[in-house]
Amino acid sequence: MERTFMMGWSKATYFRLPITIIVLLPAVIFMIAEVPFIGIPVGGIIAFEVWLYYKVIHSNRYVVSDNELAVRQFWRKTKIYRIDRILKIEYVDLGYDWGRTAPNARFQLAIYFSRDYVKSVMPFRFGPVDRDGFVEALLESNPAIAVDREDRENDYLKK
Repeated sequence: MERTFMMGWSKATYFRLPITIIVLLPAVIFMIAEVPFIGIPVGGIIAFEVWLYYKVIHSNRYVVSDNELAVRQFWRKTKIYRIDRILKIEYVDLGYDWGRTAPNARFQLAIYFSRDYVKSVMPFRFGPVDRDGFVEALLESNPAIAVDREDRENDYLKK
């Protein structure tokens, strides 16, 4: 069974688009009215950027199926991880909610893979909107995963 989870985003991500539109819209309207051969292409470029921003925010998702965890992002190659190689999952609270890269949600998951599968001691960060549902979907495929549900504040960075 395949389950899909949206990637979480910070508040700043959602505020950035309307603020940009509010700031640029009067200038674009003025340019289209006064100098249409410049204003129309500039308006088209801004409309494309707005569409692209919307597409990036709403197309990123995690897909859990059988023994695979797929991370699908707009204009990026889909990354697939094996669920049977996950050793541990920790809940992480990054403390503040502004100015991070994707997944830039405040509440994330630190997922540790076995060292023979991923050559890293650092966990991978996943930021689904529904953390509990995401963990339950992973546990359905691999019940041997150790889960620490206590929100840690950047503890995994100090290890």
